[in-house]
Amino acid sequence: MLEVKNLCKHYGGIRAVDGASFKVEKGSITALIGPNGAGKTTAFNCISRTVVPTSGEVWLDGERIDNLRPHKITAKGLSRTFQISRNLGDMTVLENVIVQARCRGFADLFRPAVTAEERDKAMSILDFLGITRIAYEDGHNLSYGQKKLMDLAALLMADPKIILLDEPAGGVNPTLLEEIVGHIR
Repeated sequence: MLEVKNLCKHYGGIRAVDGASFKVEKGSITALIGPNGAGKTTAFNCISRTVVPTSGEVWLDGERIDNLRPHKITAKGLSRTFQISRNLGDMTVLENVIVQARCRGFADLFRPAVTAEERDKAMSILDFLGITRIAYEDGHNLSYGQKKLMDLAALLMADPKIILLDEPAGGVNPTLLEEIVGHIR
């Protein structure tokens, strides 16, 4: 489903990612592991094109995507979370889930704030994740673990084929971590 070929990202003389190659099979749970500073997040950034790779190729379902803009990659079915939640604190969880999932780029600015269909889908995902009770809570009032679940909900709104979770367990209490792992499975 995902193939990364000889991916490189250099910052001057620093080789943050240097020739990474791997495949992810459909239906698998695959981990990219390494110590802090090994380049895992940079690789995710290059794959999702939030950072332009120095060289290499990224293929999704047999289609090369490393030359696409991030919202086009999301529209093709690859979504990702970030190490640090990128929620909009003055918006509710429900609004964050909907807005973060939009992937049509500039055209999304001209859409209604929240459609009934989007609201229903978002509430269904929040229910699946067991967090409907915080749907109308402002993003800045959430615990770190709740922010991680909100990020996962936003990611699921885009109906991805494949998801990249950057540090999904980082800073999350053990009880909530078990829930997150269950949802990933």
